[in-house]
Amino acid sequence: MLTERQLLILHAIVDDYVRSAEPVGSRSISKRNDIPYSPATIRNEMADLEELGFLEKPHSSAGRVPSQHGYRYYVDHLLSPHRLTVAERAGLSRLTSASLEAMEEVFQESARILSEMTSYVSVVLGPESLNEKLKNIQIINGQPKSCGYCCK
Repeated sequence: MLTERQLLILHAIVDDYVRSAEPVGSRSISKRNDIPYSPATIRNEMADLEELGFLEKPHSSAGRVPSQHGYRYYVDHLLSPHRLTVAERAGLSRLTSASLEAMEEVFQESARILSEMTSYVSVVLGPESLNEKLKNIQIINGQPKSCGYCCK
């Protein structure tokens, strides 16, 4: 069982890591208004969370990143569910009840709804074969990078 302090620190680390995609250090966590602990206290708790399998350390001088177990715990116990608006529910209902003729339309409609819900650009990439099966969907957070050809 995690202590309240460990839960608060794990929550802050996952939030910061999801936003920045960079390992999170004790000093950056201590600067948050919602964390009343010193960097030394946070470091000790981070070490304990690492021993328990909730955090990982990419290399010796880096901060910590959530492990798969840490993400799972965050989603199951710490994440507050987002209430869908009427428009978001209508969009999802439209997607599931509409008789879309091709998987391509499903993906395009899913990307459009996801983009509307998050206010981010969504891109759908995939094969043009009807015999392919969907293996996974990834939602990534990051800064757009130049492709070197059309983006400079």
